[in-house]
Amino acid sequence: EVEALERVDEQYPWLTEFDNIEISRNFQTPSTSGGAYRINVRHPHGDLTAFVNTESGNTFAEHHQLDHELLPTTETINTTDEGLRLAVERTFPTGPVKVTLLDEASNEPLQGTIRIDGQPVGTTNDDGEHWIVDTPGESELSATVATNRIAVQLHDPVESDG
Repeated sequence: EVEALERVDEQYPWLTEFDNIEISRNFQTPSTSGGAYRINVRHPHGDLTAFVNTESGNTFAEHHQLDHELLPTTETINTTDEGLRLAVERTFPTGPVKVTLLDEASNEPLQGTIRIDGQPVGTTNDDGEHWIVDTPGESELSATVATNRIAVQLHDPVESDG
């Protein structure tokens, strides 16, 4: 069983940063003969629950719930046109994208319609924000307020080699 906990440290080295880790020992599941550890941790971006076999040390199930508003952004696209300011903030490839629509002169939030490739996907809220899921490949993200329109081209984000 000690080896299983060491394996958890190998699989989730970032967990050691948090002091709110809950480990339930010998949690019984139908798929494990010797039992399992259930690991729960709340971290700055959401919650993780992992089930680790006590005999092999292998993770056999994992549930990671992320709060999109807490995720760090990796790329920001800013543009202005027709009196509008549009900011597009990506979190990770295929992950949530925060779209913010503002008045170019006053920086006040605007309510407008957000479209991807011409298809409406939502309306910005009172803070001028709307969250979307990133699109694969090339696409156009646009926002309209009355007759004013602003657009940016989205592309697959460039992934670094480390």
